[in-house]
Amino acid sequence: MALPKHLSVSQFTLWTKCPRQHFYRYGEGIIEPPSGAVVIGNCTHSALEYGNRRRAISGKMEPWDTLADVFSSQFKATAPDAIWEEVKPKTARERGLGALRLYHESVAPAIQPAGPEFVERKIEVAFSPRVSVALVLDIVDTTGRVIDYKTTNKRPTELGQDTKFQLWTYRAALGIVAPERPLTAVAAHYLIGSESPDFRELTADAPSAGELGWLVRALETTRAAMEYAYQSGDFPPAPPVAWWCSPRWCGYWERCHRDW
Repeated sequence: MALPKHLSVSQFTLWTKCPRQHFYRYGEGIIEPPSGAVVIGNCTHSALEYGNRRRAISGKMEPWDTLADVFSSQFKATAPDAIWEEVKPKTARERGLGALRLYHESVAPAIQPAGPEFVERKIEVAFSPRVSVALVLDIVDTTGRVIDYKTTNKRPTELGQDTKFQLWTYRAALGIVAPERPLTAVAAHYLIGSESPDFRELTADAPSAGELGWLVRALETTRAAMEYAYQSGDFPPAPPVAWWCSPRWCGYWERCHRDW
């Protein structure tokens, strides 16, 4: 199997976690049922994307009821196929809507999209002759801030390494394809769907020239490892001590232990 020219950030980060999971998902195309958390994240993203696109055109925020309808319609269509473990679907829906409403009413009014082309903007950028990355930016606002939406049920204290890698990649890519638009910050906006809805913004520091060089080398090295594996057919699993290597956190766990 030949790898596509452009790989997504998700493909890179999944590979670093577990090459074998990457093979099942992207090599064999096996898509496991989504978790309830994924459903809530997708519904939230769809509602925010709709509201941002409309606002980028009209300059006005959409009413809350409209965003709630977008969320609820997608939830109704996708929730039955999901795997719900920690909370029941009804509770997850209520908490997801609560976090979305808090964000819509308390945070979103201060965020004006830079234009329709900067809402869910798709970018394919060559970082070097050896590696190209496909990205989707949730929103770039008029202040030059790139915002990526996250959903969770716990308040984060710091950016995880995967998220920092993602945000650095976004910043570097936009600097290549849109140098005329200076960036002021790259931030993750966490909509926290707990019993009491909450919000937190965590910002990634601007990478230095040395860190950007490291980013490109990391992307090149990871792609080279992918190419070797897809040619040789050798896809090692994650270390068994990794917390995500378990039936609860990996939909391919049983398949992997049967095949490996």
